[in-house]
Amino acid sequence: KLRKIGGLDGLEAVEFRQLRKKDRKELEALHREWFPVEYGKSFYDEVFESKRVGSVAALLGDLLLGAATFRTHFQQSWCRCL
Repeated sequence: KLRKIGGLDGLEAVEFRQLRKKDRKELEALHREWFPVEYGKSFYDEVFESKRVGSVAALLGDLLLGAATFRTHFQQSWCRCL
């Protein structure tokens, strides 16, 4: 797909946004292609349906170039200040 839109020339056109439900199939396909581990349905359910997981998607037009997911944990008393 990337070759069809002219390769990586014009990287200034890359946009970033949160993953959307419509990205799920493509993200699953990219994970199968890129990673040697298999992510289960529950991982994708949490990414796309939970408020506990954040995400950033990199897109060039309609093409999903990459994505990052993250979860933030806050501990109640992580610092004891004097």
